[in-house]
Amino acid sequence: MISVERSGPRRHVNELNWRYDVRPRLLSVTAEPGDVLRRRRYANPPVAEAIARLAWTGAATWNVTTPGLVYERVRELYPDEPRVQASVQAGVGPIGSEQAPTAGKLGLVVAGGGQRMLFGSDNGSRLLGLSPRDLSVHGLKPYEGWESLLGRLMDGYELVKDVATPQMDAVSTVGLRYVNQVEIPTVQLDFYDYFTVSIEFPKPGFPQVVSSFLDQAELHFPGEDVRMNFTWASADSPEGTSAFILDLDLYYEPEEPISLDEARAVLADLKTKERQAFESLLQPRLREMFGEIDDA
Repeated sequence: MISVERSGPRRHVNELNWRYDVRPRLLSVTAEPGDVLRRRRYANPPVAEAIARLAWTGAATWNVTTPGLVYERVRELYPDEPRVQASVQAGVGPIGSEQAPTAGKLGLVVAGGGQRMLFGSDNGSRLLGLSPRDLSVHGLKPYEGWESLLGRLMDGYELVKDVATPQMDAVSTVGLRYVNQVEIPTVQLDFYDYFTVSIEFPKPGFPQVVSSFLDQAELHFPGEDVRMNFTWASADSPEGTSAFILDLDLYYEPEEPISLDEARAVLADLKTKERQAFESLLQPRLREMFGEIDDA
């Protein structure tokens, strides 16, 4: 039995990015094959944000008039006031300025990235993001469903392609990400009652009360140009409850750019992979909490 104690806030969230700040060890077990392969629906899915994304090889046509032109195209579907989101790029490199770098020392280097426009609807729960290099759609709670998310991405592409041509015809990256937040009404639980993954530490030697944790893994599908980043972490939650993040971030990067029709097929494949990965993490008790719908 592992006790999960609620401490101060450990989760920092903005609209499009999730970060966590502690790192333990991950232990996984094998899920039943039937649970993984069967397609399931839930009355209360734990999806906090779903993101579908297309990126292209070069920068699309973009100038000071582009955001206004795009808004005129999409405002019927995304009538909220457009917003600009600045991106930040971080990496490891020499510390100091270009003129006077700190000799022999490396550190975290943060630089400003490009800007992207966000067009929203339904009080910001449905978003269309556009930059010179990519197009994305975002769905916050309540979850709209896969068909709606895919449809919004394809509709968004058709609406903006005439404004930001011609490079959009060559898709270089296809991405699909599901950030799930699971809330359980207890602070003391056995992980295996709810999940097929857990965290475990040697005893004696380690205290067995966990206040927060983070684990991440990058996985590659053999023989395919598909990778998945998986994040499993605790999250801040109301008193008397425990919350966990199951973040599945899949992306396809072919050696050569693909067409939009090919990208649509890739998205369908990524969705299948995401669903199978998600279902492999769940125990029956958790499915009951989500309100599994019997389609029989």
